[in-house]
Amino acid sequence: MPSAALHVATASTLVGVLAVAAFAKVRDPDAARVGWRSLAPASWREWWAAPYVLAGAEVALAVGLLLPDPAATVAASGAVLLLTAFAVVLARAARRADGASCGCFGAWSTEPVTGLAVVRTAGLAALAVVALVVGEGGLVRAVAREATPDVVLGLLGAALLGLVLVLTTALAAARARVATPPAGPVVPDEDGAAAYPVDVNGIPDRTGAPVPDVEVVLAGGQVRSLRHLVGERGLLLVLASPTCGTCREVLAELPAWQDALGRGARILVVTSADRDAILRDFPELEPILALGAGGTAAALGVPGTPAAVLVGVDGRIATRVAAGVDEVFGLLAGTVTAVEDAGRRAEGL
Repeated sequence: MPSAALHVATASTLVGVLAVAAFAKVRDPDAARVGWRSLAPASWREWWAAPYVLAGAEVALAVGLLLPDPAATVAASGAVLLLTAFAVVLARAARRADGASCGCFGAWSTEPVTGLAVVRTAGLAALAVVALVVGEGGLVRAVAREATPDVVLGLLGAALLGLVLVLTTALAAARARVATPPAGPVVPDEDGAAAYPVDVNGIPDRTGAPVPDVEVVLAGGQVRSLRHLVGERGLLLVLASPTCGTCREVLAELPAWQDALGRGARILVVTSADRDAILRDFPELEPILALGAGGTAAALGVPGTPAAVLVGVDGRIATRVAAGVDEVFGLLAGTVTAVEDAGRRAEGL
């Protein structure tokens, strides 16, 4: 493909992607903020204006690519830097595999970051490099100057690339929806709240319902949704406070239980206490510790601690809430047994 057509193809693809990304962030800034909090450094996570600043930068780059030099060259260079930085951040998030979402396209990209998102972003960075190398002036001038079949071919190539990007984003979102099904119909009670059968402890039995879409803060400062933390193995949520004696008994034993579960299930200790104070007494809990017990307990209808509930790999609650130290240890033991049985069945295949 001649350089003029290649310039048109790459630059027009970048303009389209940057414009759509900016529109999506402004359209749903809350979804973009979730992604920002998932990926940004700790000191920047609560920056309220992040979606608007990112959208403004993307619009500026898209407009710059349309204009004559030197604006086009500056914009192409900026696109290379921005997309390369995004690719590096997404690669780190994919390697952590902790459920971080991108939010690059607002509500259209709330699924956990995967290798596909990394490859897609790295590919866009490569397109920006090509646009920088072969570009001779802005996109508008290139189209006006080179209204040839090659340029038309470049525009068609850009449209095809854009379609591929849209399809891959839609596929990733569809996979996320399959992994975390939406809530089914629930009969409301007289107050309009969701009605669930009450177990012997007076706690709503939400077995089979999707895990509440509640955000927690991990020990490293990352903000994550419980639904994004489910991943490819079960999630055993334990609500505990270090100020209650029975909770401390549970907290002291949880690292050993996580070792017993291995990769069969992940324990997540959710508390509202001071993180540093907990880690001083229980430093082994750091990899499995999260803050946000208040919202989690309210969403599950849990009146006190310690308590625990198992979430299956399908994102649905697999057990009723275990309340009290004996029931929590019973749920842990039952989960270990189920994981071991599943391992033996897999070995027998």
